[in-house]
Amino acid sequence: MQKLFAYLNGIRRMSPELQQHLARILRQQCYKKREIILKRGNVCQHIRFIESGVIRISETANEKEVTTWLQKEDEIFIAINSFFGQAPSDALIEALADASTWGITFQELQDTIRQFPEFQIHFDAITAQYRRIENERTKILQALKPRDKYDWLLKTAPQLCQLVPVDYLASYLRVSRRLLFRIRKENAKGIRKGK
Repeated sequence: MQKLFAYLNGIRRMSPELQQHLARILRQQCYKKREIILKRGNVCQHIRFIESGVIRISETANEKEVTTWLQKEDEIFIAINSFFGQAPSDALIEALADASTWGITFQELQDTIRQFPEFQIHFDAITAQYRRIENERTKILQALKPRDKYDWLLKTAPQLCQLVPVDYLASYLRVSRRLLFRIRKENAKGIRKGK
């Protein structure tokens, strides 16, 4: 919980009362590698902070499963449309490595904002950051060449390149599995090509 509090205090220092309130309602949830956190069709009831581990979010497009998010420790994850709309999720969320998370429900979030209006600033900052990351990632994945996408991921989240299975990495980077294998092989040998 201390990592989460450091994250929230990094946005804006929380009052002692808000911290005490959050300490009472936050629930730790641990997941095993490959455990499903949210099934498609279920409503996303929780917003969670990753204390350790790697989380994958996927959706189905043209009858094919596509990895839309790969998230690591010190990040927040939700099925965004399901959580905010309290509607059935199009997304599937799973742990790709053993994970420890802290979370609160949608209702607890609403109640906390009502009781502690200062928490609205934290929530707005988290939402804005989530949207900014989503937009930045979308631009990068659409604009860059395959090797540059992989280099970007190596630079910004090297642990994902080590912990995430190649099929999911390829899906996330929007490249073929075969091409990703080649890029990784060339990278290991120190070869740089313009593809």
